[in-house]
Order: sequence, then structure tokens, then C-alpha cells
Amino acid sequence: MLSGDVDFLRESTALIKVPLYKENEEKGGFRTVLTDMHVDSSMLYLNQTFNDETWRKVAQDIRFRKALSHAIDRQEIIDSVYYGMAEMPMVSVGEENSTYDVDAANALLDEMGMTERDANGMRMVDGKPFSILLEHGAHAPDLESVAELVSEQLKDVGIDLQVKRIDPQLWDQRNLANGLQATMFWGHDQGWDSDYTGSDSFNRTARAWHLWHQTNGAEGEEPPQWVKDMYALDVARWSSVSGSDEFNQLKEDSFAWVRENLPAITIVEKVKYPMIAAANLRNVAEGGYAIASNFAGEQLWFEQ
Repeated sequence: MLSGDVDFLRESTALIKVPLYKENEEKGGFRTVLTDMHVDSSMLYLNQTFNDETWRKVAQDIRFRKALSHAIDRQEIIDSVYYGMAEMPMVSVGEENSTYDVDAANALLDEMGMTERDANGMRMVDGKPFSILLEHGAHAPDLESVAELVSEQLKDVGIDLQVKRIDPQLWDQRNLANGLQATMFWGHDQGWDSDYTGSDSFNRTARAWHLWHQTNGAEGEEPPQWVKDMYALDVARWSSVSGSDEFNQLKEDSFAWVRENLPAITIVEKVKYPMIAAANLRNVAEGGYAIASNFAGEQLWFEQ
């Protein structure tokens, strides 16, 4: 791309590489177009059905997920990773739970009984060290940066989050085998109208519950009622006419469910997405979702 051999690129671009793109536009004969990302680019997934009873007790407690959300300084992440081109997650987390509030986070963790700490100030559970292993496959350039920042921020509330990058194929195998304790990945939640129970979201939030749903109870583990409520919302929403008043209301009900239960913790929303277009490529979209341009090649033309 930098040497001018690419006419159009979207899928493998990254906002954190925009300075590199801008420095090479003239030499490479291209321009950088900023449109909208159709997913929330970075989400913290806690596998609530990971095979460890202590972990399940903690991760399935809504107070823990709320505490982690309060302990994340999203503005720092927006400024340092996304160059200010992202917003707070008002839709999928809500104003109350997305505020950076270390005192509130500590209070929630203390309320859970996680008051004992080791010599390094990290919290313990039942007298034993408590830590989270977050494994990611670096499927997008911003995931590692966000994960590392979140790891540092959570130390302020005594949560030991260890970040480990693994091969994407291994990541997929471990995810399908219910072997990931936590991960950082994007979420198809807004562009796909709150797809929290689809294979791209609940598959990472609680693999065993999702498998139970996929197999009609033949495999996996039966989920609690709050999870079944979302599956029921999905059935109702996708049985209605897309774009209708009924559909839109059910979509809003789904987001209300997400804000109430925090199945996954969205870091930021409305991230900009850079597209690379040859300098003489015309009719390139300047707005809307960037992914739409992937399916609109017939509208592009070159000015000679």
C-alpha cells in the first residue's frame, strides 16, 4: 500500500496507523478517508463459563463487571489509542457504568467480599491470589494497545489482569473449546443491531451457555434466566420486520438489557475507520459505514 500498489483498502487498515498513512500519501499516490466503523472496535469479554468455580463466582457477579467498567479510564484510551476519534459507550454500557470512578469500583469489589489483598495490593479470593488471563489474537491493531492500557488501569483497584498475545488460530481453538478466560475483541453490537447473543458475541461471553442454545440443550450448560431473556428478545426482534417500529423498539429493549447486565464490557463506541483510496479513484464514500464501500466497487471509477 505504501508503495502505491493498492487502489483501495479497508479490511486491514487501522485508526492507530493514520499517522503512517498520512506521511506516505503523496509518495504512495493515495488518500486516507475516515468513515464509521460498523462494530465497536474493542470490547472486554469475560468468559463467564470458564472451567474454574472461583472465577465463575466472580465473573458472573454483575457487581464485578460493573466494577471493571468503572475502573477503565476510557478517555485516556480514546485520546491515546484512537486520537480522539471515538466516543464513550453510551448505547452499550450507559452513562452510569461507563464513568471512570475508582472509588465506585473499589466499593463494588469490597461489597463482593474481595477485601483481602496480597503484598502487591492485588485482590485475593478465599485467601488465594486472584488474576485474570486475557489472551488475544491481535485480530486488529488496536486490541493489544487497549488490552495493555486496561491491564494497567485495573491495577488501581487491585485487579491483576495478565495480557498474552497468542496465534489467531490457537485463539480460535481455545475459544471454541471454552478455554479462554478473557479476551479483547470487537463486537457486532451496533452495526448489526445489538447482536449480543450471536456467535460473534455470546460465544466469547459464555461459551458453554451459547453452545447450549445452539444445540437446543444437547451440549453446553443451561444459562440463567437473564441470558434466556436476551435470546427471547432476539427471536422477537428478528421475527419482526426490519426497520419497523416494532423492530426498532425491540432493538432498544435489547440495548437496555445490555446496559443492565453488561454481558461484555464495551470500551468505546463510534470509532472512525480509515479507508485507503488511490488519489485518482473517484466516487469513494465520504460518510456512513466503511464496510459498505467493500460492497460498492461498481460505483468506483478512475480519473485518468
